[in-house]
Amino acid sequence: MWAALISVLSVVAGLRLPAVRVGPIGPDKLAHFGVYALLAVLLAWGFSRRKTGWPTTAASTFILLAGFGFGALMEGVQAWFVPERSFEYADMAANGFGIFAGWIASLFIFK
Repeated sequence: MWAALISVLSVVAGLRLPAVRVGPIGPDKLAHFGVYALLAVLLAWGFSRRKTGWPTTAASTFILLAGFGFGALMEGVQAWFVPERSFEYADMAANGFGIFAGWIASLFIFK
């Protein structure tokens, strides 16, 4: 469900965010980071409920690769299919840092 919401938010043009900045990082990048961090935590939560235990190398690999891949895919969708949106490497980096941070957090959350 969360991935579907990210997909919708990725293609909605003109979404206005409050002008909150953390140093040189603007609200757009903070939103990318937070949304993808939550995606990683939710994926880890799903894996943590399985009988195989958490963390496993396979689960961690899946979360990181699927998260990075999904972020790249959404940037591509914006570039190719949404006229008002564009592909941004900075957005992909924020997505990736979010996935990584969410995965790290999940290692502590779901011990």
